[in-house]
Amino acid sequence: MRVAHSDGGKLVRLVRALIEAGEVADVDRGQPLIDLAMTGIGTWLDKSWGGMRYFEFRFDLCGHILEAVDDAQPDDPHSESRLREAVLGDLGVAVDEDAVGLVVGTTGQNWLRVGPKVLALEREHPGLGWNALNEVMKAGVGYGMLDFSWLEMAAQDRYWAGGESESDWAEAYGEELSEFSGVTRAEFDQAFPVEALRTARPVSSARLKLIAGGEDWSAEVARLVLKLRKIGDTAIAFDTPRCDEANELRESMDVGVVIEWDDTETVRRIVDDYMSPYMESGESMKDCIGAIGLRLDGGKHMMELTRQWRGASQRLKAADALIGLLAEEEDGTEEQAAR
Repeated sequence: MRVAHSDGGKLVRLVRALIEAGEVADVDRGQPLIDLAMTGIGTWLDKSWGGMRYFEFRFDLCGHILEAVDDAQPDDPHSESRLREAVLGDLGVAVDEDAVGLVVGTTGQNWLRVGPKVLALEREHPGLGWNALNEVMKAGVGYGMLDFSWLEMAAQDRYWAGGESESDWAEAYGEELSEFSGVTRAEFDQAFPVEALRTARPVSSARLKLIAGGEDWSAEVARLVLKLRKIGDTAIAFDTPRCDEANELRESMDVGVVIEWDDTETVRRIVDDYMSPYMESGESMKDCIGAIGLRLDGGKHMMELTRQWRGASQRLKAADALIGLLAEEEDGTEEQAAR
Protein backbone atom coordinates (compact mmCIF):
# COMPACT_ATOMS: atom_id res chain seq x y z
CA MET A 1 0.00 0.00 0.00
CA ARG A 2 1.25 3.45 -0.87
CA VAL A 3 0.83 6.09 1.84
CA ALA A 4 0.84 9.83 1.20
CA HIS A 5 0.20 11.59 4.47
CA SER A 6 1.55 14.87 5.84
CA ASP A 7 -0.97 15.48 8.64
CA GLY A 8 0.59 14.01 11.77
CA GLY A 9 -2.46 14.67 13.94
CA LYS A 10 -4.77 12.92 11.50
CA LEU A 11 -2.38 9.99 11.32
CA VAL A 12 -2.55 9.63 15.11
CA ARG A 13 -6.36 9.59 14.95
CA LEU A 14 -6.26 7.01 12.17
CA VAL A 15 -4.09 4.71 14.25
CA ARG A 16 -6.43 5.18 17.22
CA ALA A 17 -9.37 4.22 15.01
CA LEU A 18 -7.51 1.11 13.88
CA ILE A 19 -6.83 0.17 17.50
CA GLU A 20 -10.51 0.67 18.42
CA ALA A 21 -11.55 -1.49 15.47
CA GLY A 22 -9.15 -4.24 16.59
CA GLU A 23 -6.92 -3.98 13.50
CA VAL A 24 -3.81 -2.83 15.39
CA ALA A 25 -2.67 -4.09 18.80
CA ASP A 26 -2.75 -1.46 21.54
CA VAL A 27 0.89 -2.09 22.40
CA ASP A 28 3.70 0.42 22.00
CA ARG A 29 6.53 -1.34 20.15
CA GLY A 30 8.13 1.87 19.00
CA GLN A 31 6.86 1.56 15.42
CA PRO A 32 6.49 4.72 13.34
CA LEU A 33 2.89 5.90 12.92
CA ILE A 34 3.11 5.41 9.16
CA ASP A 35 4.04 1.75 9.63
CA LEU A 36 1.20 1.23 12.10
CA ALA A 37 -1.27 2.88 9.74
CA MET A 38 -0.12 0.81 6.76
CA THR A 39 -0.26 -2.44 8.70
CA GLY A 40 -3.66 -1.69 10.22
CA ILE A 41 -5.32 -0.45 7.04
CA GLY A 42 -3.91 -3.43 5.14
CA THR A 43 -5.22 -5.89 7.73
CA TRP A 44 -8.64 -4.27 7.71
CA LEU A 45 -9.02 -4.17 3.92
CA ASP A 46 -7.64 -7.67 3.46
CA LYS A 47 -10.55 -9.13 5.42
CA SER A 48 -12.98 -7.92 2.77
CA TRP A 49 -10.89 -7.74 -0.40
CA GLY A 50 -7.87 -9.98 0.09
CA GLY A 51 -7.25 -13.51 -1.15
CA MET A 52 -8.34 -13.01 -4.77
CA ARG A 53 -6.17 -14.02 -7.69
CA TYR A 54 -7.58 -11.89 -10.49
CA PHE A 55 -9.52 -9.11 -8.79
CA GLU A 56 -6.57 -7.82 -6.81
CA PHE A 57 -6.63 -4.22 -5.62
CA ARG A 58 -4.24 -1.59 -4.39
CA PHE A 59 -5.33 1.03 -1.84
CA ASP A 60 -3.52 4.36 -1.68
CA LEU A 61 -4.03 6.36 1.51
CA CYS A 62 -4.58 10.10 1.07
CA GLY A 63 -4.36 12.82 3.69
CA HIS A 64 -7.56 14.53 2.55
CA ILE A 65 -10.72 12.96 1.22
CA LEU A 66 -10.78 15.19 -1.87
CA GLU A 67 -7.44 13.72 -2.97
CA ALA A 68 -9.14 10.34 -3.32
CA VAL A 69 -11.64 11.58 -5.92
CA ASP A 70 -9.80 14.36 -7.76
CA ASP A 71 -6.20 15.58 -7.83
CA ALA A 72 -7.22 19.14 -8.76
CA GLN A 73 -9.00 21.37 -6.28
CA PRO A 74 -12.24 23.05 -7.49
CA ASP A 75 -11.49 26.46 -8.95
CA ASP A 76 -14.86 28.17 -8.33
CA PRO A 77 -17.58 28.10 -5.64
CA HIS A 78 -20.13 26.31 -7.85
CA SER A 79 -17.68 23.52 -8.73
CA GLU A 80 -16.67 23.21 -5.09
CA SER A 81 -20.30 22.92 -3.98
CA ARG A 82 -21.04 20.25 -6.60
CA LEU A 83 -17.98 18.23 -5.59
CA ARG A 84 -18.84 18.48 -1.89
CA GLU A 85 -22.32 17.10 -2.58
CA ALA A 86 -20.85 14.40 -4.80
CA VAL A 87 -18.34 13.28 -2.15
CA LEU A 88 -21.06 13.00 0.48
CA GLY A 89 -23.33 11.11 -1.92
CA ASP A 90 -20.68 8.66 -3.15
CA LEU A 91 -18.50 8.12 -0.09
CA GLY A 92 -20.94 8.88 2.73
CA VAL A 93 -18.46 11.27 4.34
CA ALA A 94 -18.55 15.07 4.20
CA VAL A 95 -15.51 16.97 2.97
CA ASP A 96 -15.26 18.87 6.28
CA GLU A 97 -15.43 15.75 8.47
CA ASP A 98 -12.37 14.31 10.17
CA ALA A 99 -11.63 11.64 7.58
CA VAL A 100 -9.07 10.18 5.20
CA GLY A 101 -9.50 8.97 1.65
CA LEU A 102 -8.34 5.83 -0.10
CA VAL A 103 -7.86 5.59 -3.86
CA VAL A 104 -8.74 2.09 -5.13
CA GLY A 105 -7.03 0.65 -8.19
CA THR A 106 -5.92 -2.64 -9.71
CA THR A 107 -2.45 -4.13 -9.37
CA GLY A 108 -1.85 -5.54 -12.86
CA GLN A 109 -3.59 -6.98 -15.90
CA ASN A 110 -4.91 -10.52 -16.32
CA TRP A 111 -5.81 -11.50 -19.90
CA LEU A 112 -8.08 -14.52 -19.58
CA ARG A 113 -9.23 -16.76 -22.44
CA VAL A 114 -12.53 -18.42 -21.55
CA GLY A 115 -13.77 -19.87 -24.86
CA PRO A 116 -12.35 -23.41 -24.73
CA LYS A 117 -13.52 -24.18 -21.19
CA VAL A 118 -16.94 -22.59 -21.60
CA LEU A 119 -17.52 -24.72 -24.71
CA ALA A 120 -16.28 -27.79 -22.84
CA LEU A 121 -18.88 -27.12 -20.15
CA GLU A 122 -21.54 -26.63 -22.80
CA ARG A 123 -20.78 -30.02 -24.32
CA GLU A 124 -21.09 -31.71 -20.94
CA HIS A 125 -23.95 -29.68 -19.44
CA PRO A 126 -25.70 -27.44 -22.01
CA GLY A 127 -26.27 -23.96 -20.63
CA LEU A 128 -23.85 -24.22 -17.72
CA GLY A 129 -20.92 -22.60 -19.52
CA TRP A 130 -22.92 -19.55 -20.66
CA ASN A 131 -24.58 -19.16 -17.28
CA ALA A 132 -21.25 -19.33 -15.47
CA LEU A 133 -19.69 -16.75 -17.77
CA ASN A 134 -22.70 -14.46 -17.35
CA GLU A 135 -22.37 -14.60 -13.57
CA VAL A 136 -18.69 -13.65 -13.74
CA MET A 137 -19.37 -10.74 -16.06
CA LYS A 138 -22.20 -9.39 -13.92
CA ALA A 139 -20.12 -9.58 -10.74
CA GLY A 140 -17.00 -7.99 -12.26
CA VAL A 141 -18.67 -4.78 -13.44
CA GLY A 142 -17.11 -1.80 -11.68
CA TYR A 143 -14.03 -3.67 -10.49
CA GLY A 144 -11.66 -3.11 -13.41
CA MET A 145 -12.95 -5.86 -15.73
CA LEU A 146 -13.37 -5.53 -19.50
CA ASP A 147 -16.00 -8.01 -20.71
CA PHE A 148 -17.67 -8.62 -24.05
CA SER A 149 -20.21 -5.83 -23.52
CA TRP A 150 -17.40 -3.35 -22.89
CA LEU A 151 -15.56 -4.55 -25.99
CA GLU A 152 -18.72 -4.09 -28.07
CA MET A 153 -19.15 -0.57 -26.70
CA ALA A 154 -15.51 0.19 -27.52
CA ALA A 155 -15.94 -1.10 -31.07
CA GLN A 156 -19.08 0.98 -31.55
CA ASP A 157 -17.31 4.10 -30.29
CA ARG A 158 -14.00 3.67 -32.06
CA TYR A 159 -14.96 1.98 -35.36
CA TRP A 160 -18.71 2.19 -36.08
CA ALA A 161 -19.53 5.86 -35.35
CA GLY A 162 -21.70 4.78 -32.43
CA GLY A 163 -23.67 2.34 -34.58
CA GLU A 164 -23.84 -1.40 -34.94
CA SER A 165 -21.40 -1.99 -37.80
CA GLU A 166 -19.04 -0.43 -40.34
CA SER A 167 -22.09 0.42 -42.47
CA ASP A 168 -23.04 3.03 -39.85
CA TRP A 169 -19.51 4.44 -40.07
CA ALA A 170 -19.77 4.70 -43.86
CA GLU A 171 -23.14 6.44 -43.61
CA ALA A 172 -22.04 8.82 -40.86
CA TYR A 173 -18.90 9.97 -42.67
CA GLY A 174 -20.03 9.59 -46.27
CA GLU A 175 -17.28 7.09 -47.03
CA GLU A 176 -17.14 3.92 -49.08
CA LEU A 177 -16.98 0.65 -47.13
CA SER A 178 -13.77 -0.14 -49.02
CA GLU A 179 -12.13 2.70 -47.06
CA PHE A 180 -12.98 1.17 -43.68
CA SER A 181 -9.89 0.02 -41.77
CA GLY A 182 -11.27 -0.90 -38.36
CA VAL A 183 -12.69 -4.11 -36.90
CA THR A 184 -15.75 -5.13 -38.92
CA ARG A 185 -18.96 -6.40 -37.38
CA ALA A 186 -18.30 -9.83 -38.86
CA GLU A 187 -14.82 -9.91 -37.31
CA PHE A 188 -16.24 -8.86 -33.97
CA ASP A 189 -19.00 -11.47 -33.99
CA GLN A 190 -16.50 -14.15 -34.91
CA ALA A 191 -14.21 -13.11 -32.04
CA PHE A 192 -16.92 -12.70 -29.35
CA PRO A 193 -20.12 -14.78 -29.00
CA VAL A 194 -22.08 -11.81 -27.64
CA GLU A 195 -25.43 -12.90 -29.04
CA ALA A 196 -25.10 -16.47 -27.75
CA LEU A 197 -24.26 -15.13 -24.31
CA ARG A 198 -27.20 -12.73 -24.30
CA THR A 199 -29.74 -15.30 -25.45
CA ALA A 200 -28.55 -18.20 -23.28
CA ARG A 201 -31.40 -19.59 -21.21
CA PRO A 202 -30.88 -19.75 -17.44
CA VAL A 203 -30.12 -23.18 -16.05
CA SER A 204 -32.63 -24.02 -13.33
CA SER A 205 -31.51 -24.16 -9.72
CA ALA A 206 -32.73 -27.77 -9.49
CA ARG A 207 -30.51 -28.78 -12.40
CA LEU A 208 -27.56 -26.83 -11.02
CA LYS A 209 -27.95 -28.66 -7.70
CA LEU A 210 -27.89 -32.02 -9.51
CA ILE A 211 -24.67 -31.07 -11.31
CA ALA A 212 -23.22 -29.63 -8.09
CA GLY A 213 -23.63 -32.99 -6.37
CA GLY A 214 -20.70 -34.43 -8.29
CA GLU A 215 -16.99 -34.22 -7.58
CA ASP A 216 -15.66 -33.07 -10.94
CA TRP A 217 -14.78 -29.69 -12.41
CA SER A 218 -18.31 -28.99 -13.67
CA ALA A 219 -19.66 -29.63 -10.16
CA GLU A 220 -17.34 -26.94 -8.78
CA VAL A 221 -18.58 -24.55 -11.46
CA ALA A 222 -22.22 -25.31 -10.64
CA ARG A 223 -21.65 -24.76 -6.91
CA LEU A 224 -20.15 -21.34 -7.56
CA VAL A 225 -22.96 -20.37 -9.94
CA LEU A 226 -25.46 -21.32 -7.23
CA LYS A 227 -23.53 -19.27 -4.68
CA LEU A 228 -23.48 -16.21 -6.93
CA ARG A 229 -27.20 -16.52 -7.59
CA LYS A 230 -27.89 -16.75 -3.88
CA ILE A 231 -25.84 -13.61 -3.16
CA GLY A 232 -27.52 -11.74 -6.00
CA ASP A 233 -26.82 -8.22 -7.15
CA THR A 234 -24.82 -5.98 -4.84
CA ALA A 235 -23.84 -2.32 -4.97
CA ILE A 236 -20.38 -1.61 -6.42
CA ALA A 237 -18.24 -0.99 -3.36
CA PHE A 238 -15.92 1.76 -4.62
CA ASP A 239 -18.14 3.43 -7.21
CA THR A 240 -17.99 7.24 -7.44
CA PRO A 241 -20.47 8.23 -10.19
CA ARG A 242 -21.37 11.64 -8.72
CA CYS A 243 -17.73 12.60 -8.21
CA ASP A 244 -16.87 11.46 -11.73
CA GLU A 245 -19.66 13.61 -13.13
CA ALA A 246 -18.57 16.61 -11.07
CA ASN A 247 -15.00 16.15 -12.27
CA GLU A 248 -16.15 15.52 -15.86
CA LEU A 249 -14.52 12.09 -15.91
CA ARG A 250 -15.95 9.67 -18.46
CA GLU A 251 -14.80 6.23 -17.31
CA SER A 252 -11.90 4.34 -15.79
CA MET A 253 -8.80 3.33 -17.71
CA ASP A 254 -7.67 1.13 -14.82
CA VAL A 255 -7.97 -2.47 -16.03
CA GLY A 256 -7.24 -5.59 -14.01
CA VAL A 257 -9.13 -8.32 -15.90
CA VAL A 258 -9.68 -8.63 -19.66
CA ILE A 259 -12.03 -11.40 -20.83
CA GLU A 260 -11.14 -13.01 -24.16
CA TRP A 261 -12.99 -15.72 -26.02
CA ASP A 262 -10.35 -17.31 -28.24
CA ASP A 263 -8.96 -14.56 -30.46
CA THR A 264 -6.37 -12.57 -28.54
CA GLU A 265 -5.37 -10.34 -31.43
CA THR A 266 -8.82 -8.80 -31.92
CA VAL A 267 -9.22 -8.12 -28.20
CA ARG A 268 -5.88 -6.35 -27.93
CA ARG A 269 -6.58 -4.34 -31.06
CA ILE A 270 -9.91 -3.06 -29.76
CA VAL A 271 -8.53 -2.25 -26.30
CA ASP A 272 -5.50 -0.43 -27.70
CA ASP A 273 -7.46 1.50 -30.34
CA TYR A 274 -10.07 2.59 -27.82
CA MET A 275 -7.77 3.54 -24.95
CA SER A 276 -4.78 5.05 -26.77
CA PRO A 277 -6.34 8.44 -27.65
CA TYR A 278 -7.50 8.98 -24.06
CA MET A 279 -4.19 7.86 -22.59
CA GLU A 280 -2.27 10.17 -24.91
CA SER A 281 -4.48 13.17 -24.15
CA GLY A 282 -4.75 12.48 -20.43
CA GLU A 283 -8.26 13.93 -20.43
CA SER A 284 -11.70 12.73 -19.34
CA MET A 285 -10.58 9.37 -17.93
CA LYS A 286 -9.97 8.03 -14.43
CA ASP A 287 -6.73 6.27 -13.57
CA CYS A 288 -8.33 4.24 -10.75
CA ILE A 289 -11.55 2.29 -10.25
CA GLY A 290 -12.93 4.22 -7.29
CA ALA A 291 -12.43 5.55 -3.79
CA ILE A 292 -13.23 5.02 -0.11
CA GLY A 293 -13.94 7.69 2.48
CA LEU A 294 -13.02 6.66 6.02
CA ARG A 295 -14.35 8.70 8.92
CA LEU A 296 -12.00 8.87 11.92
CA ASP A 297 -14.56 8.21 14.63
CA GLY A 298 -12.87 5.67 16.83
CA GLY A 299 -13.28 2.74 14.45
CA LYS A 300 -17.10 2.85 14.12
CA HIS A 301 -17.09 3.77 10.43
CA MET A 302 -14.44 1.17 9.71
CA MET A 303 -16.62 -1.57 11.15
CA GLU A 304 -19.69 -0.14 9.37
CA LEU A 305 -17.90 -0.30 5.99
CA THR A 306 -16.87 -3.89 6.64
CA ARG A 307 -20.54 -4.78 7.16
CA GLN A 308 -21.60 -2.83 4.06
CA TRP A 309 -19.03 -4.61 1.92
CA ARG A 310 -19.86 -8.13 3.05
CA GLY A 311 -22.19 -9.03 0.19
CA ALA A 312 -20.08 -7.34 -2.49
CA SER A 313 -16.86 -8.95 -1.31
CA GLN A 314 -18.45 -12.41 -1.10
CA ARG A 315 -19.81 -12.00 -4.61
CA LEU A 316 -16.50 -10.85 -6.07
CA LYS A 317 -14.55 -13.61 -4.33
CA ALA A 318 -16.96 -16.21 -5.72
CA ALA A 319 -16.61 -14.68 -9.20
CA ASP A 320 -12.84 -14.71 -8.84
CA ALA A 321 -12.91 -18.42 -7.97
CA LEU A 322 -15.32 -19.14 -10.84
CA ILE A 323 -13.26 -17.35 -13.45
CA GLY A 324 -10.29 -19.35 -12.25
CA LEU A 325 -12.19 -22.49 -13.30
CA LEU A 326 -13.19 -21.04 -16.68
CA ALA A 327 -10.05 -19.25 -17.80
CA GLU A 328 -6.77 -19.95 -19.47
CA GLU A 329 -4.30 -17.18 -18.69
CA GLU A 330 -2.65 -15.24 -21.49
CA ASP A 331 0.63 -13.37 -21.30
CA GLY A 332 -0.43 -9.97 -19.99
CA THR A 333 1.47 -6.96 -18.88
CA GLU A 334 2.32 -6.40 -15.27
CA GLU A 335 2.19 -2.69 -15.75
CA GLN A 336 -1.26 -1.24 -16.25
CA ALA A 337 -2.02 -0.04 -19.73
CA ALA A 338 -4.50 2.18 -17.97
CA ARG A 339 -1.90 4.22 -16.14
